[in-house]
Amino acid sequence: MITVIGLLIVAGLVALLMLGRGLRSQVEALREEIALARIEGVLSKDSPVP
Repeated sequence: MITVIGLLIVAGLVALLMLGRGLRSQVEALREEIALARIEGVLSKDSPVP
């Protein structure tokens, strides 16, 4: 019984790590798009986008 609970906890942690990694890659892609838009002059530097 303890082993099953331990495996569930480990599986949950792995799932959270994978989710975090996926979100991080999406944020990086969004930042790249914003940087390209600024270079092309679509967005001004004063825009409230981080």
